[in-house]
Amino acid sequence: MNKQFTVYEHEKLYLGENGLTKKQLEQLQVFHERGGHPYFSLGHKYVKFCEQVGVLQLADFSIEILPKADKSVDQNHWRKMLIDILRAVDSLPIQTPSSSQLKLKPNAILSLYFDLYIKELQYLLHRGLIKRYKKVERNQTALKGKLIFAKQLQKNVCQQQRFYVRHSQYNKEHLIHHILYKALILLSKVNREANLKSKISSLLLDFPPMPDLFISEASFQKISFHRNNEHYRRALAIARLLLLHYHPDLQRGQQEVLALMFDMNALWERFIFKSLKKQLGPNDRIWAEPRKKFWQFSDQNSSVYMKPDIILQLNNKKYVLDCKWKRLEQSKPSPHDLRQLYVYLDYYEGQKAALIHPNGVSKAGFFQPQKNTDAKDCSVLGVSIPSNKNIGSWQQEIFRQVKNWAEE
Repeated sequence: MNKQFTVYEHEKLYLGENGLTKKQLEQLQVFHERGGHPYFSLGHKYVKFCEQVGVLQLADFSIEILPKADKSVDQNHWRKMLIDILRAVDSLPIQTPSSSQLKLKPNAILSLYFDLYIKELQYLLHRGLIKRYKKVERNQTALKGKLIFAKQLQKNVCQQQRFYVRHSQYNKEHLIHHILYKALILLSKVNREANLKSKISSLLLDFPPMPDLFISEASFQKISFHRNNEHYRRALAIARLLLLHYHPDLQRGQQEVLALMFDMNALWERFIFKSLKKQLGPNDRIWAEPRKKFWQFSDQNSSVYMKPDIILQLNNKKYVLDCKWKRLEQSKPSPHDLRQLYVYLDYYEGQKAALIHPNGVSKAGFFQPQKNTDAKDCSVLGVSIPSNKNIGSWQQEIFRQVKNWAEE
């Protein structure tokens, strides 16, 4: 039986009676030693998780890491909140059922992505898989296409009934289907939901077999979407998430890990951005400023860049917003955050600046005036995380809070 653990970000999971077994801890240590996966750090007989949230699934156990911004210990509350945020920032398709309709159980996020991928493939098969022309070189008994003389002389001198030719085939074997099929094979290996097994088996019978190619980020960058393949976009988005977060152990073969993890700081920033953008008036603007060069050596060999999270323009006035997913001690921002906001405010000529965090406590503040300068407004905006509001109402409340602060 597969063991399931549920922890919160920045928490520790210990070796012991109600924690990890020695074998499970060793599997996590091996995965960590392979490098490049900043999901947790190792300690003496424990692992400590960072700001990454989601699900780690290993050979015979899985760990669900939930976000947490206050003292509430209701796991379903934070599980629902995470799924709502993923939906709001388009990490889940729009047609995803609301979290109130989901059975909020451990690893609900993983099961949700699996189920979504299955439904997308079923839809594509029902609609019909697209075909493309593909150049093929082969040695065959019929003269079809262009005869390749060099290969003909090399391979068929003694077989005059055969022809080495190059021609085009119109079939379903192309990069998009290679990716979808590889993700389907992966799903059949890592799925542990009994109710999905028959659906996956059915898809494996219906989907045409594809060659096993190496899939990387570069493979997805080769795909360009147009009106003939636009309906593949969601299936490919989920396939990308699954394939690029799967870490096979090529040496041992027993430490394969599926890490469906999200940086909570990045999610929070995107959620605030989407929430504000959704409510903007026709004359208002919001944008994520591209990074700008802030400092460099005189020989130009090295530079330091800066990039604020959000620039908001309301009534022709510019506001700088910095989003941090963390609890502020006594609602007091850190000196590092304040220095960062001070520079952003001056560099981007903002009217005001604010640090948006999930504590629910807001306080007005300002930077002390210097010679020939006025005091600059820098406030702390605490966004409350509701336990029973739908995502749309929550986003409207966030916009009202930011707008009221801007108009003060």
